[in-house]
Amino acid sequence: MGFRVSTTSSYLLFQRVLGLSNQRVLKSSEQLASGKRINRPSDDPEAVKTIASFRNSMGRIDQYLRNLQSADRHWTQAEQAINRVNEAMVRARELAIQGNNGTLGNEQRKMIAEEVHQLAQELLSAANTQINGEFIFGGYRTNQKPFELDPNYPDADPAAVFLGDSNLKRIEINEGQTLEIQMQGDRIFSGAGGGDRVDLFQTLARLEQALRTGNTDDNDPESIGQAIEDLGSALTQVQSDLASIGSRTRRIETTRDALVFQRDLIRQFISEKEDVDLAEATYEFQRAQLALQATVSSAGAVLNMPSLMDFIR
Repeated sequence: MGFRVSTTSSYLLFQRVLGLSNQRVLKSSEQLASGKRINRPSDDPEAVKTIASFRNSMGRIDQYLRNLQSADRHWTQAEQAINRVNEAMVRARELAIQGNNGTLGNEQRKMIAEEVHQLAQELLSAANTQINGEFIFGGYRTNQKPFELDPNYPDADPAAVFLGDSNLKRIEINEGQTLEIQMQGDRIFSGAGGGDRVDLFQTLARLEQALRTGNTDDNDPESIGQAIEDLGSALTQVQSDLASIGSRTRRIETTRDALVFQRDLIRQFISEKEDVDLAEATYEFQRAQLALQATVSSAGAVLNMPSLMDFIR
């Protein structure tokens, strides 16, 4: 028959086993409470690195989505402004056709000219559209009105002065991809860039002049008839600009959809790495509890056995 000389070694052993069992219970309990498999870096260092990389990617995507939202606001505002221009030019053409009627008297044409003058003011208002206190058609010069009518309007050439610049602000919407959030104001309203583009302000000014002078001679380049032709070109130009805005808004939509898909996919990857299987975690928690109880019971039974000193007494 043998006797234990000391319970110190057994005590230390059971203390270690008890600590490990308790850790398993606490870890399982924490996973159940948080719903996460990883609650601290030490739980799975490699997975933590992967998750951190995923989260960095999500952060970039979220910034791109915020940029797209900003771009969408700018282009929506630009579209509304150009739609106002389109309506003004359509109405101007209607008035030009009305004023080109040879049966009208001078006073009637002057009344029509007054409405055309108001349309020029509407055009000016659209050209000086702002968003968040910044003028959207002035290029980098967003803190001052990009357009002013000449004091001698409509008897001036040019009829309006462009005070902005031709630069366009851009923002990043995806990795290595940028999108402008402005249109070139002098190109839209003043016909800059050549080609078939026309000066919208000048077109309205010439119509107003022709109406005030009653010039219905279709062979005269300063006549109402010529203004009607110019307005036709102006409308084609405006509608082309609207189509250009449409292409940009479509790009915003497709880029946003792609980014949202990427973000959802990354979230799924993170979930697979980080989230706990509740059924498995519950089972593991129960096992850990049973193991802890067994350890405590065993420790009590063993540590209470008589030692050699008990027999010496």
